[in-house]
Amino acid sequence: VSSTDPYDCQACGLGEWAPAGSEVCFNRTVEFLSWSEPLSWVLLALAVLLMLLIAALAVLFALNTSTPVVKSAGGKSCFLMLGSLACTCSSLFSYFGEPSRAACLLRVPLFTISFTVFLSCVATRSFQVLCIFKLNARCPALYEACMRHRGPVLFVVASTAAQVALCVVAEAASPSVPRRNYGVRAEWVVLECTQSAAADAAIAYTVLLSAGCFALSYAGTDLPAAYNEAKSLTVSLLLHLSCAAAVLCSQGALRGRAEPAARVLGTLGTLAALLGGYFVPRAFVILLRPHQNTAEHFQMAIQEYTRRRAAA
Repeated sequence: VSSTDPYDCQACGLGEWAPAGSEVCFNRTVEFLSWSEPLSWVLLALAVLLMLLIAALAVLFALNTSTPVVKSAGGKSCFLMLGSLACTCSSLFSYFGEPSRAACLLRVPLFTISFTVFLSCVATRSFQVLCIFKLNARCPALYEACMRHRGPVLFVVASTAAQVALCVVAEAASPSVPRRNYGVRAEWVVLECTQSAAADAAIAYTVLLSAGCFALSYAGTDLPAAYNEAKSLTVSLLLHLSCAAAVLCSQGALRGRAEPAARVLGTLGTLAALLGGYFVPRAFVILLRPHQNTAEHFQMAIQEYTRRRAAA
């Protein structure tokens, strides 16, 4: 109501709102995922626990680098994979607090590039094991040419370079910047980062790469038990794709602080599933079943697989 004319109504300011029939305006509630709220504490605690688990796995694998279990997981590439997962986890901290230019700028590239490195390593390792046990007998020249020309390294570099290019295009075409969104709810002003279609393409690239990893791991579910992380990895990748689908579906339904919280929770679920499907089973063997971490055990597994294939 106008201060000079009680019969004249005036619109509220941009940062204000009024319910129907109200004579006064109220300040809008500023919505973002604050560092100080209990939900953030839970999510941050989970992120820190995952970082500690990654560090512990890196130390354990470093102490057992020469053992068959670590070699079958990829050898030294395991540390690249764990490092990329740590970077993926660190990207989650940019979702907390009032959005800044730096947080908006780094959020998507840090996640997509580091996660692409991990998925590329998983894809190359799954393909190598698949070639050794299934394709090498049919087309040995293909596998030999791939290894001679450092095919796995080239694939990781090429796929990561493609992701970097997508992120550069995204930031050059439409940089992610903080903004105040007044259109979500009348009583809210939501602090968020803008996101371009190119950034969505970078995220879609990781989903496509995940689907490729899933196909390769599923194709190797009948490999020797000592080499066969494919079953647990297949389930882990399926959980990751489910988390990605859930986050995508929640984008329209969840707004305000719930939206970044859902993204953080979905990424935490993905990281936990992948660590649990690829690295934790190997750590279990190293710590609790050392008799399976021997060259003899792996050789017996290969012989059993060969006999089973011959009898089929």
